[in-house]
Amino acid sequence: DSSGRSLELLYALHAAFSRHHGRERQQWALVFLSYTSRNTLSSAKSMLEWMCDACQKELDKHQRNVFEFRDLIVCQTLQEFESNVKGPYVCVASNEFLECGFALDLFLTLYAQTSNTVLLTQRTAAHTLSGKLLDIILRNDSNRSVEFDRYTKQKLNEAEKLEHLERLKQEQLEQAEIEKQKRQNAIAFDDHDDDADADVMDGVGVNAANMAMDVDGVGGTDTDLTRISKKKASSSSLAAAHVMEVDDDDDDAMGLDDHADIVV
Repeated sequence: DSSGRSLELLYALHAAFSRHHGRERQQWALVFLSYTSRNTLSSAKSMLEWMCDACQKELDKHQRNVFEFRDLIVCQTLQEFESNVKGPYVCVASNEFLECGFALDLFLTLYAQTSNTVLLTQRTAAHTLSGKLLDIILRNDSNRSVEFDRYTKQKLNEAEKLEHLERLKQEQLEQAEIEKQKRQNAIAFDDHDDDADADVMDGVGVNAANMAMDVDGVGGTDTDLTRISKKKASSSSLAAAHVMEVDDDDDDAMGLDDHADIVV
């Protein structure tokens, strides 16, 4: 996720990076890519009292905030990522399901190259993309092809746009008619109630009928002139990328070599 789990991964990766010195380390970039990356780090720095004892001791003894990650590249958009990251990198990206978000975007650019590695840091539902990849790892399956659905937004063409606007206009007219009928029914109910009160005042007993009105509402309309496209995607070249599950206690998984890593 973009909060607790990401901070744990960043802390572990930053510690591993700090143990490597020299030119090889300088060539690598540690990246945090999330829509809320800056807010997450800012909140973590100011909430150390809720962290573990080790984090608090670092602040008490060495006056060092453990979430002041030196040389960490923080990005909130793919454009920002592409402009700031050059060369090999290790990127912590959300979300963990690989169904959407930056993790999926990076995965689609990395999986076909043998020099890249995808690290799955937690188990997810079997029907998700990351769950399917993890199943391949656990079964040690030689067939590393996997199919998944990818949803994208596309702009409506002129004909679709006119159809959408016409449907929107019709829904608005229907809603206006329903509101008009509601007002008329309310006025008629009030008039009937006033007449009944007048009859009672004149000593005439009138049994007023209770009126129940059920008016079906019309749902809100969507003015976004885009459509959601569902496409079957296949990563038939998954054999190229290294996909592995990471154990939290496995320090060897933090080794550096000449490839790009994505951590989800």
